[in-house]
Amino acid sequence: MRGVYAASSVFLACLNYQALIAKNLANASTPGYRAERLELRSFEELLLGLSGDSADAVGLGVSSRAAPVDLSQGPLKETDRPLDLAVEGQAFFTVQTPQGIRLTRDGTFGLSAARELVTSEGYLVLGTNGPIVLPEGEVTVTEAGDVLVGDQAVAQLALAVPADEAAVEKVGGNLLAGPWRAATPEEGRVLQGYIEGSNVDLSDAVVQMMAVYRTYEAAQRVVLAQSQAMDAAANELGRV
Repeated sequence: MRGVYAASSVFLACLNYQALIAKNLANASTPGYRAERLELRSFEELLLGLSGDSADAVGLGVSSRAAPVDLSQGPLKETDRPLDLAVEGQAFFTVQTPQGIRLTRDGTFGLSAARELVTSEGYLVLGTNGPIVLPEGEVTVTEAGDVLVGDQAVAQLALAVPADEAAVEKVGGNLLAGPWRAATPEEGRVLQGYIEGSNVDLSDAVVQMMAVYRTYEAAQRVVLAQSQAMDAAANELGRV
């Protein structure tokens, strides 16, 4: 039965992987979306890691777990909208949510009724002195993140970078949570009139889907072979 259990773990890992690939593909056109990934570990490696046992192990299948979020740069698309902003580099915009400050690369910003700069979900975009409020006038944002209305400087975007990329987690609404620190000028350049697209690699996602499909098929053949072996054991050896 060990082979059946090992193959069953492959089925579960493949289903998890396929669901994650489908989620990434569904968000391939979502501005600022960060692709999600999975790590696969042999199940006996997981058990030995928990027990501290270093004895030789027999294969027991695989286990999947979430890997660090892919924080790589996505493609930039020009929109010519003055409140559309993108960051080139490692930095993120910071926004205020009911759960605390969160990071995002989705720069499709707008104005609230009080002329506060907000995300598409209505969260306040933060400057170095708090939420950004824009008076009437033409808005200009420099590469350094300075926000000007006419010739008057009104705010500076509070850009941040993750302090520990492995600890970053997605919390919905295209937002990221985790420890962060203020970005240096070299870590992020703001582009006005641009939007950063999703960093999902479509061709790579299709290759992953095919690999998952082939792996699932292979596990099915293992289960069939195990079933035939057990059938022979029950019917042939029983006669002896």
